[in-house]
Amino acid sequence: MINGYHDSDNTYGYKNYSSYYSGDVSYTYPDYSGEYVVDDFKYVTFKYTNVVNNSNGVTLNIIDSTGFSGAVDSNITLHIKINNSGTPSNNTGWLVCEAVTGVGVTSLNKSDGVACLSVSGNYQSSGTTKYAYLPVASTAEDFYVRVGIKLGSSIKFRYIKSTTGFV
Repeated sequence: MINGYHDSDNTYGYKNYSSYYSGDVSYTYPDYSGEYVVDDFKYVTFKYTNVVNNSNGVTLNIIDSTGFSGAVDSNITLHIKINNSGTPSNNTGWLVCEAVTGVGVTSLNKSDGVACLSVSGNYQSSGTTKYAYLPVASTAEDFYVRVGIKLGSSIKFRYIKSTTGFV
C-alpha cells in the first residue's frame, strides 16, 4: 500500500531498508530491492465478517481505482472464499473470478480454481464491478477476497466493497 492505494506500478516500497536506520541493533530491517520483478503478482487479502447471508452471489465494487479494463483483466487475479467455522460443509475453496463456462459454482463444485464470474445476462461484470456466483443459499461467517496485482501494471485501488447479492 502506497499513499492509501494498493499500487503495483511504483517501486517506492521496494527499497533496501537494511541501512535506513541503525539505532536498533535487535532488529534487522528488510531488503526488498530485489522483490520488484515486472509481471510477478503481489497480493492483498480482505476479510469481511457476516456480509454474505443466504445468497447465490456477491457484488464486489473496486473503489477509487485506475487501470482496470474489462471484466477479466490479465493484470489482476481475483479470488473469493467462504469460511464458516460452525458449518464447514458450506465452505468453499478459492473460487476464481474468471468467466463461468459450463456448470460454474454449485454446492458440489466449489473447490479451488472454480470460475465464478458473471459476464453475461442481466449482471455483466466490468473492470470495477464484479458479480461473483456462490453456491445456492450461501452464508459466510467469514468472506475473503484476494487480489493479485501484476507488478509494472497501471492498476491501483483503495479498497473493495462487498455486498450480498447482485446489486
